[in-house]
Amino acid sequence: MVELEHMTTTAHRRLLALLGACLVFFPQPHVFSAGLRDEALVYREEGARWLESGKLDEALMAYQKAVALDPSYALAHFELGTVYEQRGRFEEAKRAYQQAMASNPDYVEAHITLARLYGRMGEVSNALGQWISLGIVTERLGRFDEAVQGYEEALALDPADVQTHTSLASLYERLGQ
Repeated sequence: MVELEHMTTTAHRRLLALLGACLVFFPQPHVFSAGLRDEALVYREEGARWLESGKLDEALMAYQKAVALDPSYALAHFELGTVYEQRGRFEEAKRAYQQAMASNPDYVEAHITLARLYGRMGEVSNALGQWISLGIVTERLGRFDEAVQGYEEALALDPADVQTHTSLASLYERLGQ
C-alpha cells in the first residue's frame, strides 16, 4: 500500500495524473450523466420530428442514439418501439416497450401499447398479463377508468380468470358502482 504522507511531490503528481487519466478512460456515470441526458433529449426530439414527417429510418437512428446515451430514458424507448412496430419489427418493438416500462413502471401508455402488441402477435397469455398489469398500475395511480379498461380487456381474453373478476369487482365497489 502506498503511504501518501511519504511520497515525493513528483510521485504525488504522477499519482494524480494517473488517477485523472483513469477518469478520462473510465468515466463514472454520475459525473457525466447530465450532459448525456441533455444530448439524449436532443436526439429524442429529432426522432420525434423524423417520425412526424414519416421518415422512419431517420427516426429509428435518432431514437437509437437517444437510448444509447441514456438507457433509462423511457419516452425514447417507447417511441423507438413505435418505430419498430411501424416497420413490422415486432420483437424489437416488444423489447423497447418493455425497456420503457422497466425505466418507468408507471408508464401507462407503454403498458397499453405492449398489451396490444402482444395481442397482435398472438401472444395471448402475455397480452392477458399485460392487461392485468395495466389494471394494477392504473388503479394504484388512481386512474380508475384505465384500470377498468385493463381488467375488462384481460377478461375478454380469459373470461374465467377469477383473480381478474375479483380485482374488477373490488374496483367497482371502491368506485361505488
